[in-house]
Amino acid sequence: MTTFNHQADLDDLIASCRSEGAKRAFAEAVAAYRAGAYRACIVTTWIAVLFDYLGKLRDLDLSGNKGARELLDAFQKAHAAPNIPALQKLENDALRSAREDFELLTPIEERELERLREDRNRCAHPSMSTVEEPYQPSAEQARSHMRNAVMHMLSKPPVQGKAAWTRIWNDVNSDYFPETKDEALERLKVRLAGARDTLITTLLANLIQGLLTDEHDEEEHHEQFVAALEATIELHHSVAEKFFREKFPKLGDVPDKDLGLLVWFVSRVEFSRPYLGPSLLSRLRLFVTKTKNSGYTSQAVGVPDLEEIIRQRSRDLSADQLQAILGSVPAPWALDEVLRRLGVHTRFPVIKELLKCLKEVGVRKAWTKDHLKTFTEIVRGNAGFRIHWDFGDTVTLVTEMSDAKGIDADTIWDDFIKDLEHEGKPKLVRLMQRVLDLDDPPPDEPEDEEEPEEDDIPPPSSR
Repeated sequence: MTTFNHQADLDDLIASCRSEGAKRAFAEAVAAYRAGAYRACIVTTWIAVLFDYLGKLRDLDLSGNKGARELLDAFQKAHAAPNIPALQKLENDALRSAREDFELLTPIEERELERLREDRNRCAHPSMSTVEEPYQPSAEQARSHMRNAVMHMLSKPPVQGKAAWTRIWNDVNSDYFPETKDEALERLKVRLAGARDTLITTLLANLIQGLLTDEHDEEEHHEQFVAALEATIELHHSVAEKFFREKFPKLGDVPDKDLGLLVWFVSRVEFSRPYLGPSLLSRLRLFVTKTKNSGYTSQAVGVPDLEEIIRQRSRDLSADQLQAILGSVPAPWALDEVLRRLGVHTRFPVIKELLKCLKEVGVRKAWTKDHLKTFTEIVRGNAGFRIHWDFGDTVTLVTEMSDAKGIDADTIWDDFIKDLEHEGKPKLVRLMQRVLDLDDPPPDEPEDEEEPEEDDIPPPSSR
């Protein structure tokens, strides 16, 4: 919502006028104010309000509003006659009509602009404070009227109230509403410009409820709702702050079955996190402590207040949960846990699941020289891993990841092989030389999980 204080710069007030006709009239009012002609300033400010109202009626007419068309016809007919009494009646009813018929004003806004109309009448006619003293408004009075005119009418879009809400909500629910914040900003910038706080808070509440309940079954709209929510927060930051502070703890107080949705929400909408409150945060911490859902686990890792809980129970996480985490974020502690397990487990099915984790994008981002050295110790100590059919491919994978991070993998592998020679492990030396040279053709993958002899381990395949 556009707001102004009593010391608002007059040029800023002019720039905030939406209608060109109203802007020209208001610029005249500002010029009169600066010249000390406060009576003329108030009269011209009222004229700017009327011009703006007629401009809004024309916009509404273009969108198919029959009431706007009828009122414009009445103005044009009275003006063409000319029918002065009819024009006076239309002018006197303008504020009431703007509030009752088109929801362009609230009752309070109507009352403040009604004071402007009353002062306009005093300034435009030979009214007097006393018999000897003509009516003379003060500078503060004139400036207050200018501010109210811009804040309540001249800066507002032509659609408010239920019509504005219906238009915006239908747009957000459209299949063609954008799914990124930047595109949503461009889409909503015009429609939410000058919108009242009540419309903004209604939009925020409905977007949050749509994301936190499974009643919104069409999941394809979730990304659109997130984009609309983030755009609305940026466009009306102060309104959003107040709304989240006062309303989000209640909106977020979802049933236990929807706690996963709340985890997803706070992982996506970073703005919401400071407003969770102690009670909601406690429930979420307990939820992520117990959940076995891989998706919720990976989403919780993106929330600082919840990641520590997940990290502390890293040894209890399933391989699927670790894979989901490393697929979404570069979590070094999750990679450490995968390598720890790879160093101790010898069963093929377990190793197979752990090796899937190493292929995730988060591993590439978190990989360090220390991880490569840890991997060499796993090769040294876990014979079950060395005879797994994906061993060669995994060595190639970690070597490529190391090279991509600027790690001198060749030197580390050379030192490793020298250590093996010094330790008197010729079989392991031959295995590593074959794997690292990549000279032999790839063999067929075994059809079952029989554990071959270590000398039979193939070089990395091209799969």
